[in-house]
Amino acid sequence: MSAMRLYEIADQYQFLLGSLYDSETGVIDEKVLAKLQALDDPLETKCINITRIFKQIDAERQAIEKERKAMAKREKSLKNQVDGLKNYLLSNMERCSVSEIKCPQFVIRLQKNPVKLDITDESLIPPQYEIMTISLDNEKIKDDLKNGVEIPGARLVQGSSIRIK
Repeated sequence: MSAMRLYEIADQYQFLLGSLYDSETGVIDEKVLAKLQALDDPLETKCINITRIFKQIDAERQAIEKERKAMAKREKSLKNQVDGLKNYLLSNMERCSVSEIKCPQFVIRLQKNPVKLDITDESLIPPQYEIMTISLDNEKIKDDLKNGVEIPGARLVQGSSIRIK
């Protein structure tokens, strides 16, 4: 006989729990109780083994995340170096009024960028340039729902999660 899968153990556990008590007398069926107790060990063992598997996977995920952060930090450092060198080159070419430099590998050329907006003081901008935005007050909706207020389009939902200590 092959080992039962966790969902099969859970199904059998639920079935046995449903037939543990005699519905008329309320007396515990000793045979069902013995079967339930026999399921405890495989259920616990399966749960422990599944937890071991996801802890292994999570450790690998954490290692990848750590490396990703280190690589992102390195990438940002390299980008800053490139930007710094470009700005250094730009400012010195502008200072010397040099607009183009040619070499066999590439051409360095100053170019005019498109005009961009620079807001220096937002409070001085006239109201006709403002855009009104509306957003929901999620905390107020949640509080009102908790206090029994019915709000169409909203509901409170409570889920479950696994805690491993």
